[in-house]
Amino acid sequence: MLHFMAVWSTERQKLAGARHGFILYIVMAVLLALAILAFALNSFKQGTVTQLARTVDQNRLAILAQSANAELVAKIRSLVNSNPDSDIFTACRSIFTKPDPSASLNSDIVLESDFKPEQTLLMAQSVGYPLRIKSRAVLRVYRRAEYSSVSAFNGYLDVFSQAYREGAEENIIEAHQRHDVRLLDVRHSLDKYALFVKNYSPDYNNTSRRIIVQGIKPSGPDISRVYLGNENYPECRDGEKNLWLDLSFAENKALSGFSELFNFSALQKFPGGSGEASLLTFKETQFSSLSGITVDQFYKVKAVMRIYEVFVNDAADGCVGKRQDFKTGDELKKKCADSKKHSNSNAASYQICEDFEKNAAGFDYSKCSGFKKILNTCIVEWKYHHGYIDAAGVWDVDNFERPNLPNPRQWVTALAYKGLSDLSEEFDKRGPYFNAFLDKKGDEPSDSTSKIYNPERLRVGRMLKLYGYDNKTPVLVEGPVFLRFFKIAYLDTFTKQIDFFDQKKDVIPEPVPLAFRRPLLKPKTFLNTELGNQLAASPYFSDKMMMSGAIDNVSVNALLGKSVTFYDGERKPVTINPLSAPAPTFQHPVQKPSATPAPARMFGRLVDFKTASYNYPSPKEFLENRVAPVNGKNVMFLDGLIYIEQGDLDISEISHYIGKGIIYLGSGDCIIGNLSRFRDQLKTNDSLRIYLRQGQYRVKAKEDEVKIEASLAAFFNPHGSTDPNRIGTLLPNRKKKILIRGNLLLDYLFIQDTSNTGLAPGGTLIIEHDPLLYEPALEVPGQKLDPYHISIGPVKTLFSINAGGKTF
Repeated sequence: MLHFMAVWSTERQKLAGARHGFILYIVMAVLLALAILAFALNSFKQGTVTQLARTVDQNRLAILAQSANAELVAKIRSLVNSNPDSDIFTACRSIFTKPDPSASLNSDIVLESDFKPEQTLLMAQSVGYPLRIKSRAVLRVYRRAEYSSVSAFNGYLDVFSQAYREGAEENIIEAHQRHDVRLLDVRHSLDKYALFVKNYSPDYNNTSRRIIVQGIKPSGPDISRVYLGNENYPECRDGEKNLWLDLSFAENKALSGFSELFNFSALQKFPGGSGEASLLTFKETQFSSLSGITVDQFYKVKAVMRIYEVFVNDAADGCVGKRQDFKTGDELKKKCADSKKHSNSNAASYQICEDFEKNAAGFDYSKCSGFKKILNTCIVEWKYHHGYIDAAGVWDVDNFERPNLPNPRQWVTALAYKGLSDLSEEFDKRGPYFNAFLDKKGDEPSDSTSKIYNPERLRVGRMLKLYGYDNKTPVLVEGPVFLRFFKIAYLDTFTKQIDFFDQKKDVIPEPVPLAFRRPLLKPKTFLNTELGNQLAASPYFSDKMMMSGAIDNVSVNALLGKSVTFYDGERKPVTINPLSAPAPTFQHPVQKPSATPAPARMFGRLVDFKTASYNYPSPKEFLENRVAPVNGKNVMFLDGLIYIEQGDLDISEISHYIGKGIIYLGSGDCIIGNLSRFRDQLKTNDSLRIYLRQGQYRVKAKEDEVKIEASLAAFFNPHGSTDPNRIGTLLPNRKKKILIRGNLLLDYLFIQDTSNTGLAPGGTLIIEHDPLLYEPALEVPGQKLDPYHISIGPVKTLFSINAGGKTF
């Protein structure tokens, strides 16, 4: 037992030792696991903190990088259109000045390569953040406008900013954003026109409402242009459909071509003390020296017939021995037959009566020897007098309203001078000049047409003031436009004693006014038969007919004198003599000499809508986005090409604008009032062009005088329309004065209208051609102005954040 107990005690000790080792193992394992866990927990905590710190840093860097991008975009926007001295300004315009812009597409134009965003850095420093950052901006132009007449491009601006904390460059963030860019050359060939009107207008000679064109001050070939077209000319028998501007002595006498046309020194009057001193020139010609006419053409001259009738009536009275009633024609023939019975056949009075009785046929006295004697005497003794005069010298053009006919001035109602203004029944009391063009008879006797010849020729007055306020600023006129002035002609009286059937008779004819006859009318008379003589006062116009009438075959540009220089369609200077140039000098708007001239109805401004900076479905969205109050004034903010799809654009309550741009309205009217630049033009080069594709301008303002600083264009589609309700025009709406400082380009222009949409009576429409519109790249003191505008879109079209990578 003792042995058993000893063995048990030994085994128990062994078992206790083994258990103690296992527990130690367990404890050690637990401790090791705890150590590992503690180590793992500590490592996990340290990684999480590091990652969290990196994330916070990246977020901060991303925000700062975006701030740097915004700062760089803001800088580019501030310089790209307003600072010609900046590299950004120059670089963005480099695409326009390259010989072949298309070859430069899809190549990078670096605007900034290492930009330090000061405001962003200052913001970081203010919170003790050690920021390091740099930015880069690259412009890429990828598209050119489709039309050759439009210089515009599409591009995009890529801006990159790389930011990191000082000492931790490995944790770098790069922000990249992209903006659409539109590059636009605002210039157009129509900018050279102060006034461009496609369709016929009846108001160019209006005296109760005037149009004044003030062109730029010419400098070499730079000269303002005016185009006056004849599209939609009223239907008439006159196939030429020309326009005539009535010369005004009072307004045009200072122009160099005026004195050349008339050899002018001072106003004159017809001899004998009759009439007024209103002739631009006067000339006396011996009638017998005129060639191209025959004696038989004068058998119907009433002054000669009257003398002969007086002589025959006196002879018949002599036969009877008493005064009888005065007779003419067949009644005079009967009177002669009855009177002869009381006279000796050898008496001179008997022979006179017998000559008339045997040879007269009604009012045809051409076979009477006594009549031939008187007529031949007149042909030898007559003096042909003619003088040139403006319309205002013949008619009282200041006191009539279109379309009424003006009354003749008092002095031209005298017998000798009424070749244009005889208000007798023969001319329906309208005067021979007006009656001829209201006559429905054709040119041929057999023509039974009832179409009026051309009533538009009788819209006489004073031509619009083409040459500025003081009539001293030249403009070049294009279109089928002729200068018009008038000739008054008559055969003067004389006293000549002749032997008439053994009697001494004094031939004293009345003056013979030479009335106007339409030149093409047949049968011809001595009035409208072309002479072999040139009667004109100078070699610069033609006058080969005896009759009074209009001289309307002179180019209106003749008033500019012997020399004018201008740019042709290829921008080459050309010098011509308008006095000797064919009339009209320019039938069509000036184009490339090698091209076939296109009619004015084809002219318009093409627009590539893909180059528009902003697109609005209606004017409402445009006004909400682009108009804001500044110093109590409603101001419109322009930025390149702005396209509005349709609707009436009412900007009559907007008084000013800022920026440079074109507003293109697809369909709708523009209601406009006083509108001007908000800033100085020379410092900012701000400009506005409004283009209506299917609409009209309607003037609306509280004031009677309206000033608009803009280019206003309204061409229907742009080829025009024959429907008078669908043409681009300007409705003055009874304003007393409208001043457009820019230019005016329309389908149709009227300033007097029965529906009260024209000017007020006595009103004026003034177009002052803006020199900075004529040439947006004009050199002015100290700087060259800028014809381009760069629009940077406000919306990011691409945005990305790159952690740990760089693109530059």
